[in-house]
Amino acid sequence: MADEPGIGRRDTILVHLLSLCLTAIPAGAVASPGRLDHIAQSGSPPACDAAAVDGLIERWRAPHWPAGAALRACGESAVLPLVDVMHDETVRLSVRRWTARLLAQIGTETATQALLDASLEENELQAAVFQAFDAIRPGPAALAVLTDGLRSAEPAVRLAAIYGLAQLGPDAAPAIPDLVESLRLRVDAADNLQGSELEEERGMAAYALGEINPLDPGALQALGLTTSLRSPENVRGEVHLPENSKEVRVVASEALAKIENVTALLEQAQDSTWAYIALFHQHPTTLLAAFRSFAADETIDQALQLDAIKLIPYYFELRRPALEGEEISSLLDNLLNIVENKENAVRNRYYGIFSTASVFRATDNSLSSDTVRRLATIARDTEADAAVRRGAVYAIWQAHQSRSTAEELETALVDIFKSSQTHRLWHQAYETDQAEQLLASQDIGLTAFEALLQISRWRDCLNSPQAAACTNKVSMSGHFLTQLEISNSARFQELMQQTILPDDPYMSTGVLQVRGRLLSASVERHQAYSRPAVCRYGIFQRVVPRCR
Repeated sequence: MADEPGIGRRDTILVHLLSLCLTAIPAGAVASPGRLDHIAQSGSPPACDAAAVDGLIERWRAPHWPAGAALRACGESAVLPLVDVMHDETVRLSVRRWTARLLAQIGTETATQALLDASLEENELQAAVFQAFDAIRPGPAALAVLTDGLRSAEPAVRLAAIYGLAQLGPDAAPAIPDLVESLRLRVDAADNLQGSELEEERGMAAYALGEINPLDPGALQALGLTTSLRSPENVRGEVHLPENSKEVRVVASEALAKIENVTALLEQAQDSTWAYIALFHQHPTTLLAAFRSFAADETIDQALQLDAIKLIPYYFELRRPALEGEEISSLLDNLLNIVENKENAVRNRYYGIFSTASVFRATDNSLSSDTVRRLATIARDTEADAAVRRGAVYAIWQAHQSRSTAEELETALVDIFKSSQTHRLWHQAYETDQAEQLLASQDIGLTAFEALLQISRWRDCLNSPQAAACTNKVSMSGHFLTQLEISNSARFQELMQQTILPDDPYMSTGVLQVRGRLLSASVERHQAYSRPAVCRYGIFQRVVPRCR
């Protein structure tokens, strides 16, 4: 937007300085043209009668910037004269722009309505009017006018009202139901889609919900529906239509990502699909920071900690976040801390070890020797829960895939097997019932044995001896298994037919079954832009603070 001739960087700087000046003067103060210095010194300003306001207006037109501070202090009595200045094309454009901002700072019903009306002007003043809402004075007067503006027949007025409400932030919470309606697509009596041509308005409504309170249950549902629906969905007796604009979906996703209270989302996630969906739109750094606090807090509710543990695998499975090696190491450390702490519920430790395995499955970062050692220690801990111990072996097996630490991981599995009851009985002649008891006990050695078979692809070589995979038999694990088979071939064959790795609770339930197609669609269609998606909308490229 170009300034009129003669309006340049100097005036822009002056306007900025005036903004600071006006902000410092309380709304209840008043002034007259010749007494601005007196205001600063005595704090006992004279009344703002009509003559005084007229004098200030003349000085403001000049422009005499300090007069703006006095006009703002005069409040409602200065509104109509300021409206005249804003529309007067003989006044310098920089003054008219700042006049719009003064009206926003006054914030009465008359002033706010004047700004909404001015948003209809398709000229260089329009962006200034929208931008003026950055300074809107919170209060019931502005809130009422802006909320009514959402129902205007004029699209420009509705957009200005939405932006004004967004700038009010949490103070605009009573307008959330109206903004939810602005975001929603509908069909008329003839089954014609209504609102599809109002993409910019819907996108701005999503933006406003993010600025006001995306954690509000109504906002949370509306934003979740916007990101997730692929087809019409009946929710609580109402049919909701899928959002057909990628930009609107991305704005809604960005709004969900503004929720900083991950704990509140987790608390709601058990009963609210929309809270669960919102968790998957959080930035990885935000989620990991919250998880670290859950892992370190010994007083945390165990059920809440369990929800956090279960979230990690699904988040990695669906979002595949790009994390640095240090972030992955920190996450693994947090998970293993939970598993190693025997004060934690067994269920938390069980899911913690399988969440560790899921992180291994979703990433290819190298593992530290300390991580391998901790997993092996958990597996060998005879006082630990058997399912947790088997999970540790399973995690080592998952970690083995395409990692430079493969040999170290195989060594850990061999050591686990050698410390087990299975290995102690290997060379002893025991009866069949003893063998059955050993299998029934699910001794950790049996799990380690199966993991070694999987790593060396032993069964594949039996079925196809010429396969390239058979070269794995010369690996550390393959060599160890060869020695076992030579020492007791019958027992080797018996175990090989009966051992299996433990079920992964995440793989067996399936990530897409957790919250169904809504979660899947919401995350699959998630797309982040380098700039906020709202910046792609016309006038908002110039007025949204993050877009300028």
